Amino acid sequence: MLLTLSDYQQQTQRLIGDVDQSKWNLADLTIYINLARAQVAAEGQCVRFLVPSAASIASITPGALGSGYTTAQVAIGLPDIAGVTATATANIVGGEILSYNLTNPGSGYMFPPLVTVTGNGTGATATAVKNYTLTANTEQEVYNFKDVPIPTLFPGAQAILAVLSVAVIWQNVRYVGNRLSFSKYQALIRSYTSGNFLYTPYWFSQYGQGVNGSFYLYPLPDQVYPMEWDSLLIPADLVDDTSIELIPYPWTDAVPFWAAWLALLANGDPARSTLADRYYNPTNGGIYGVMMKRARAFSQPSLVSSFYGRNIS
Repeated sequence: MLLTLSDYQQQTQRLIGDVDQSKWNLADLTIYINLARAQVAAEGQCVRFLVPSAASIASITPGALGSGYTTAQVAIGLPDIAGVTATATANIVGGEILSYNLTNPGSGYMFPPLVTVTGNGTGATATAVKNYTLTANTEQEVYNFKDVPIPTLFPGAQAILAVLSVAVIWQNVRYVGNRLSFSKYQALIRSYTSGNFLYTPYWFSQYGQGVNGSFYLYPLPDQVYPMEWDSLLIPADLVDDTSIELIPYPWTDAVPFWAAWLALLANGDPARSTLADRYYNPTNGGIYGVMMKRARAFSQPSLVSSFYGRNIS
């Protein structure tokens, strides 16, 4: 059950005893709600996204326009992994191919595919522009979270909070990197200061923290490799009831209690301090803490081992 901003506002108003909005205005409550959502997402690690190594085609860009065309066929190369082959048609004006219509963007492309133009004319060329995917780039060691266009890739998200794992793809193999603390990475892995060792990356280490975070890869890539990041995200603020809510149920149940705690603290009424303490306190978490533990327990039930003797847990 996904909640809207109005849902959160109503729930928070009930908790603080202000259903008639006589003490708190909605603008302030919206700020508290969005702070609470960021808190729940970060503490609960409940907004997770696999930043992709493969994507669809965004557009076909004309190269040479050619001449003499009255008909033309456009062939786009096959996807790099299991997916759908993109298709396009050519727009011919005066014998030249001025543009292309992407009729199916396809899927599964790690690299821009080859585009071939045939027909009764000659000389036309085109290139495919792929939608954003992650790559480990030749001799690049440091990768910043903020360089990934998360709001575009995952509407409703604001930024990457942390990267849990990094997978580098070479041919048909996905290598999941061995994660080290930066101190260990610096002391034992990042040894060469010149003449860097180039190979398929295997170790990675987070350095920068939070939404301005970064991580290091080693060995430095000897070529461009598609990557996948298993990432924890911070959701974008809700501004109205059309905003996308990424926090899933049952984590949404915890949001109003943190927001109510913030509202009661901001009110400054000593008589309400006991109520605020019930909703959240650093010692036992209050009702907010109960809701967070409940969400974790509900969303990750115990596992049942294989009855056939082939489990790997």
